[in-house]
Amino acid sequence: MSAPFRFKQFEVRQERAPMKVGTDGVLLGAWAEGGERILDVGTGTGLIAMMMAQRFEHAQVVGIDINEGAVLDAVDNVTRSKFAERVVIEKCALQEFDDYGFDSIVCNPPFFVKSLQCPNKGRSEARHSDTLNIEEVIDNASDILNEGGMLSVILPYEQEKMFVESGKKAGFAVNRIMRVRPTKNSIYKRVMIELRKGVMQGSVDEREMYIEQARHVYSEDYYEMTKEFYLDK
Repeated sequence: MSAPFRFKQFEVRQERAPMKVGTDGVLLGAWAEGGERILDVGTGTGLIAMMMAQRFEHAQVVGIDINEGAVLDAVDNVTRSKFAERVVIEKCALQEFDDYGFDSIVCNPPFFVKSLQCPNKGRSEARHSDTLNIEEVIDNASDILNEGGMLSVILPYEQEKMFVESGKKAGFAVNRIMRVRPTKNSIYKRVMIELRKGVMQGSVDEREMYIEQARHVYSEDYYEMTKEFYLDK
């Protein structure tokens, strides 16, 4: 058994979940807005669900995933945490989820729309859009969210335009965008997008950041965003 991934207020065991703790999940969990009720779609190890519970102290958080191993790890992690009374993990696909009235949905969705399937079935489910595509995320979020509720995702940068256009067609307004580079002089690799259900007044809050100044030397923006989580910050 490998050692758990330790954060300041919780730890993550990831023996059975196909997708492990990574920078994408930490970024989204540290950036997304919350509310009284938060849904984490594709919760994996439960990382983002627990990050949201830490940041929003009175929130009730539900994490859902279709992978049995991920659900087992997430339940184990949540049960061991201080957030056990406020976080619930369910084995459920978003398309079958029948609870409503959420203020925030966070999702680190399947990335690889047209790439080869991974030989590991669980990892393939977690990384490909065959089981959940962008349009399904947006359409289901529209039903689940309260008016004014927020859908926050992290995507490969090249999927930004498609996601934004799909969101607008479904009645969402773009509220915030954060484009992310691995290093200061590299190209964008990820983008975090926050859609708000309903018409928004005002301009979009568009920003950018980079993660590392040098190998294992984090930028000031990344440090500030994640300092309440990583042990060495």
